[in-house]
Amino acid sequence: MLSGQAICLEDRQPAVPEGLFALSNDDYWFGSTDCLLVNLEDLTGVQHHPEASRNDGCCGCDGGDGPNLICLNGHEVGTERSDCWMAHAAVFLPSVIRQLAP
Repeated sequence: MLSGQAICLEDRQPAVPEGLFALSNDDYWFGSTDCLLVNLEDLTGVQHHPEASRNDGCCGCDGGDGPNLICLNGHEVGTERSDCWMAHAAVFLPSVIRQLAP
């Protein structure tokens, strides 16, 4: 994936294009500072949280009830935001992202 992508804030549109990621500085979602955003189509190895209330929304997941994405081992890794009134993205928790030294 490539970085340096501007974040789209248009409702129902991907916040970042497929194959790219962006680092939020709270411009995408309040409380998303230093969170990695990826296109929902780029997700692999994650699934929705088994707690149904975490996946609330009218047309998708709104992410208002805590992290709703878990890894295959059941650990919370981020939040899918895919409802009709927001730009769509997966927002990874800062604690699960590791930057490799150049």
